[in-house]
Parts: sequence; structure tokens; C-alpha cells
Amino acid sequence: MNTILFYFSGTGNSLHITRRLAARLGEVSTRSMVPILTDPSIQNVTARTVGFVFPVYFYAIPELVKAAIEKMAFAEDTYFFAVATNGGDAGNALFELDTLLRKRKGRLHYGLEIPLGDNSIAIRTTASEIERRVKALDILLDPLVSAVQVRDTDVASNALRRSAGAVMKGKTIRFAMRYYYRYEDHKVDRAACTNCGICQRICPVNNVRYEQGEVRIGKNCASCFACINYCPQQAIHFGRIHPRKEAQYRFPE
Repeated sequence: MNTILFYFSGTGNSLHITRRLAARLGEVSTRSMVPILTDPSIQNVTARTVGFVFPVYFYAIPELVKAAIEKMAFAEDTYFFAVATNGGDAGNALFELDTLLRKRKGRLHYGLEIPLGDNSIAIRTTASEIERRVKALDILLDPLVSAVQVRDTDVASNALRRSAGAVMKGKTIRFAMRYYYRYEDHKVDRAACTNCGICQRICPVNNVRYEQGEVRIGKNCASCFACINYCPQQAIHFGRIHPRKEAQYRFPE
């Protein structure tokens, strides 16, 4: 099978799904979407079966994922499928992906929403619910795996219909995160930080640097919340979001 899986992941949900799909589909190559943004040599996609796995931000597709797909060129007969991981509601993410692909004379042939843990810290998913969702993963993936193997064109949900409610919820949550929680105001507690380097290694867009003896967070943030969730000293703060250890989220496995 000439298949490639593009993924974007911060705290591990989408990375895990990508690995599970690759293992079950067989003969699949996986590739991060991040290099697509700057490397023209990999923007031409010749695979005839293309999958996308990504998290949902504010009930929508992440801006980084949009930008990567807008730079890609696909073959006319490409079969597209996608998994949108989320904290409980994928909103309009799959609808937006289908819209992007139609601008390239394609369409989303099969889409799936998979709820896992919410990594925003401001909104927490209980440990028992995360455990239940993780146990259900393979069962949820079964129809998608079968569909991709025969190139089924049933999206398997009404996810490609634009939801006005999801638009309003997304705008409300984004407003609260930006103006109440001030999540774009990234700070490092110098007293708590031990310069362990985890935040630098985990950042998918290389936005965290060690300069002049201290950790600095740049302006190219992908809003994946990886650094704030992985910091072992809880030294990274996003505005009002000051994480406690028990509130930090990473995919359990």
C-alpha cells in the first residue's frame, strides 16, 4: 500500500494514534507536518493514500496543520483520511480539513473523531475518563482501518457538516483563553527551572531555546501545550495557567 501518514502532536495523543494506525495498516510511512512548512523538497506528495492525524484546537483545525496542507501538492486520485484527536468534541475540524482538500480538487474520504485527554490544563479530563478512552482506542480505529484498506468513501459521521454551535463555542473558548487565562503570555519561573532541557527537546517547532543561561520561549508558538505539560518542575506558566503536577497531561503510554 502506497500510504503516508502526516501527523502533528504536542502531548502525544496524535503521535500515539499515528503509530497505532501505521502498525495496523502496514507498509505505511509517517511524517511530521512541521518540516513541510519550510522544506519545498517534501511538499510534493506522490502517495495515493494520504492520512492526517492532528489535535483539535478551539473546536477547529490547528493553524500549523492548515499551513502545512496549504503547501502540499497531491495527485489527483489521492484517497484522503483523517483522525482528529480531541478532549471531547472535534467541532468543525474535519469539515475544515475537507474544505482545504476540496480547494486542491480532492476531498476527505473518511474522517474519524477520537476523544482522549484534554491538555489545556484549564479544562481537565478525569483520570478515569482518560483510562476509559484509551481502552476504547482500537475499537474506534477498527472501522477506519477497514475503510482505508478498501478505500471506502463513507466519512462515517456527520462531521463534514459545518456546525454553527461549534463556531460559537470555539470563539468563546478562544476569547476566554486569550483574555482571561492569557495563554499566549509565556513565562518561565527562573527560580523553579533547573535547565533540564525537556521543554527544548519536546517543542515540535523549536520555539524554546536556552540562551544566556536561561530558558526562553519565542514567538513561534504552535499552542500545543507540550512544554507546560512536560516540565517536571511546573516552571512554565501560560498567563493565569500555572500547572500543578496532577493537572499536567501527556498521553499515558
